[in-house]
Amino acid sequence: MSNIVSLNSIMENEEVCGKIIKKGVLMKKNIILLMISIFLLTNCIKSQKTNSEISKNKEKIDKKEIKIGMDKKEVEEILGKNYRIYKSETKMMEIWFYDEFYVGFDKNGKVIKFDMYEKQDKKEK
Repeated sequence: MSNIVSLNSIMENEEVCGKIIKKGVLMKKNIILLMISIFLLTNCIKSQKTNSEISKNKEKIDKKEIKIGMDKKEVEEILGKNYRIYKSETKMMEIWFYDEFYVGFDKNGKVIKFDMYEKQDKKEK
């Protein structure tokens, strides 16, 4: 066997490698596009679910299903997990902020306050 490789075989190998690399780049782009599409689709589905959950939550709020003394787990089952948390420095209270209302808990994790935000008129500034 000879260690000498013809110039034509090198050129052919470069062409084949170039095609493989181009296909790999295209595959990576397609995979990235697929991942983005899945991500966007998933968020759309979550958004639809969130909107239906909001209307269900409003019904529950109107029926006053959030009662003083309920624990965090009960509240989360009714209102969902879409909230931001504030905890006092003294750890004596915790407030969950939802988009349209808030729930206050004592140090034992029991509801002490539940209310909707007041809507401001656009005229007020």
